[in-house]
Amino acid sequence: MPKSRPRTPKYRHYKPKNLAVVRIAGHDHYLGKHGSPLSYELYDRLIAEWLVGRHQAQAAKCSAAAGPTTVNTLMLAFARHVKKRYVKNGQPTSEVRSFQTALRPVRQLYGSQSVTGFGPLALVACRLKLIEAGICRKRINQHVGRIRQMFKWGVSREMVPETNGTVVIVTYFRCSISAILGGGHPWAVA
Repeated sequence: MPKSRPRTPKYRHYKPKNLAVVRIAGHDHYLGKHGSPLSYELYDRLIAEWLVGRHQAQAAKCSAAAGPTTVNTLMLAFARHVKKRYVKNGQPTSEVRSFQTALRPVRQLYGSQSVTGFGPLALVACRLKLIEAGICRKRINQHVGRIRQMFKWGVSREMVPETNGTVVIVTYFRCSISAILGGGHPWAVA
């Protein structure tokens, strides 16, 4: 027998006080005067949050039981998002592959650590790993942007605390390679 979908909570009228009310997860949320534009706005907001939260509830329960979110957990959730988001004519776009390349040093260096341990210095270390891999500066900057995008996405899904937003302030790679790797590197400019 197929599972029934949970029904969207209804906008209801609490007649004794002429209030609008919606029951979500067994709790009544009073929205103000019934029929007012403000009550409909609050209802729409609560339902939107409920719909988003309903999809993330199972992931949140699993991560709460396992402890703080690790970078690998964030990357796995983000990879699912990327595979759904970057599709053209039913096929994954090249952006999916670019995200995999960009996130490889993050996984290698910080995969098992908590997301709260990933800060600006960690991003600089990942950028250095990309430099050592021989990737050109333009692609390195794009990959750093992709790493930052993953953490911004994690903040928006409440998988990463907002205090980790400092990752996004790391600047792009602009200096010469010789300043970072020394003069013996093939890219080093005198």
